[in-house]
Amino acid sequence: MARDQGVRPLLARVNRQLGIAPVIGTSTGRTCLRQYYYASVHLGGRVYCCCPGWVKFSLGTLTPRTPLDVLWNSRIARTYRAAMHATELDRVCQSHNCPRILGHRLPRLTDGKIVFNDISRGTYPTDIVEDPALIDALEGDVRQVDYLPRSLEICTDPTCNLACVTCRRLTGGLTPRSGCAGIRKANRRICE
Repeated sequence: MARDQGVRPLLARVNRQLGIAPVIGTSTGRTCLRQYYYASVHLGGRVYCCCPGWVKFSLGTLTPRTPLDVLWNSRIARTYRAAMHATELDRVCQSHNCPRILGHRLPRLTDGKIVFNDISRGTYPTDIVEDPALIDALEGDVRQVDYLPRSLEICTDPTCNLACVTCRRLTGGLTPRSGCAGIRKANRRICE
């Protein structure tokens, strides 16, 4: 825990030395592509469009009545996409936790066009950066997309990234037994 608390001050000091202003306020001029291509399913079937420690809301819970395609275009998912187009990351993101925001690794949205630099381009997989449907959706302020997530992670293993130092306090100490039950439950919901 002490190590986790030392990361933010260190990053702030490095950013100051480099002359990079902290990300504070409503509109950052930056945007994120994850809400247009990524989903993760966690214990209990909760679905997120980013790491749960980096966003404020889940998209919902997978059930037979709310399959992935419904959650992917839910009101909450559309709210995330609207915030990305408006470059208002603070509306939906935990800016103080997200390494992409803290590290200034996000592309800019200028005059409705995504502008990458070498750092922000490397933040995303190449096939995502070059996906015209995804880029058109973000640039065109499309909130409801006609495709499913391009990347789907099943995050129910207790040794996954949710057990790392930065998020350990959020997991409540998962055990291997609860992780296996979560995997079975998530697999059933995805396959239904």
